[in-house]
Amino acid sequence: MTLATKQAKLVAKYLPSVYDAMSNYPIVKTKEGEAVEEQYYWLNVELSGRPLYVLSHRMLFRVGEAYAVLDRHFYSSHDYNCLQQGLVALPSDDGMLITYLRRVSTDQVAGFGSKVKHPLARALMVSPIKGLLEGLRAKAEIQ
Repeated sequence: MTLATKQAKLVAKYLPSVYDAMSNYPIVKTKEGEAVEEQYYWLNVELSGRPLYVLSHRMLFRVGEAYAVLDRHFYSSHDYNCLQQGLVALPSDDGMLITYLRRVSTDQVAGFGSKVKHPLARALMVSPIKGLLEGLRAKAEIQ
């Protein structure tokens, strides 16, 4: 998760208090006009025909007109080691600029053939994530 946090340069630049919270958790400092909500969840999801148990930590940040959502999976029972994903909504002249960041760590693409496995794993994830983001966009355009 440290690597995923270090690569969140957009967050560090535009929402430094969110980046500080990501980097220094459980120390979360807010300034006036900022708010943080957080919860831990146990998730039970079916993946590849098997139950996948996940310990998830979710945080919602409001910094003035901007929002950030962070989801970290600290434990999963199979298929990957950890995950960090986030959505940042920054106000712009035309509405909101929304950016989605995701990083997954797994041992399944390590070792022999990893140079082939990494691009293949990325290609497999494009369609589900694209569908999710297009669905969110369609809902936002309706409202």
